[in-house]
Amino acid sequence: MSTLRGTRPAWSAAMVVVAVALAGCADTGDPVVTSSPPPEATPAQSTVFEFESQELSGNLLGASTEITVGILLPDAYVTSDDPLPVLYFLPGYTAYDTAADMPDVLGEALNATEPMIVVTITGANELGGSWYTDSDAIGNWEQAVVTEIVPYVDAHYRTRASAASRGLAGHSMGGYGALTIGMRHADVFGSMFVMAPAVAGEEGIGAPALFGSPSNARAVLSALEGLEGLDGEELLSAMSTSPAGFPLSYGTAFAPSPEPPYFQYPYSLVDGEAVRDDDVWALWEAGIGGIDVEIAQHREALLSLEALGLDCGSNDELRWIVDGCDFIDAELTAQGVPHTYTVHDGTHTSLFDQRMTDVVLPFFAEAFAGSS
Repeated sequence: MSTLRGTRPAWSAAMVVVAVALAGCADTGDPVVTSSPPPEATPAQSTVFEFESQELSGNLLGASTEITVGILLPDAYVTSDDPLPVLYFLPGYTAYDTAADMPDVLGEALNATEPMIVVTITGANELGGSWYTDSDAIGNWEQAVVTEIVPYVDAHYRTRASAASRGLAGHSMGGYGALTIGMRHADVFGSMFVMAPAVAGEEGIGAPALFGSPSNARAVLSALEGLEGLDGEELLSAMSTSPAGFPLSYGTAFAPSPEPPYFQYPYSLVDGEAVRDDDVWALWEAGIGGIDVEIAQHREALLSLEALGLDCGSNDELRWIVDGCDFIDAELTAQGVPHTYTVHDGTHTSLFDQRMTDVVLPFFAEAFAGSS
């Protein structure tokens, strides 16, 4: 076991910065929501609706089974009867409104490139973020994306229903989701672009800015004391307002447990010290800290992709994300996986709109150009 020593502070400011900075790119008001299922597609407009997911049903926390999905259609969807390729986009932590904001983000750029449909799948939940992963605690988010939403879009819209004509992109937490879902399901998504992914570097999640500092561990343990004895709606409500929201979100995604609070935390207090359980730590590490293992495991799938892009801001305030991007680049290179890696001078979110219009759309336009 490993021991962390420290005083008993209020919730760590460093983790608050992580949670806020991971909060995605858009927060301009309540999303525009229609009933589920949505009406027939209206040409050349954006439709945002709540998708009722069977894969999220029965989750132990009793979290919502609805996923906010946005469909953005280019003008070519009206002016031609041709089926179109689809770009699926996964927003970041607490980025609730991205689906509604995507028309403003992309603007006319969507009509100035190879025609494509853009589908935004919001991964935020009551705890801030699902991490787009499968978990008994919060539901099977990866399966919801792959086995429910993709077939739904193909059934309700005029799409090219093939991997070569589907792309997957994401930002921050959604960048992690795009990378992991993309490499695990290369038979569904034929191209991938990852923006500022929330992935740890070579040091793993033990970096002080993540889960490796005494103050962070003791603060979470203090917050967990307030959850003792709670279950059902009372537990979910308390967790959703907890000052330790980011680690609660992470733990329920990557280290679920059958007992309340339905996740395992890798630290406990022993004689006033925060002591680490290395078995539970391994579960946490295998999330955003195990990307090298994932890349090696899915090397053949990554080699099958039509295109793979990685993008990062050199001034990202979350320095561990910059380290993570460098680590991903190095691991892809070591595995001989062709990819592009671009570093711009923005922060975590400052150039998001520009990167989407000037880099992401052209990237997928080129990837889709030869598909049918």
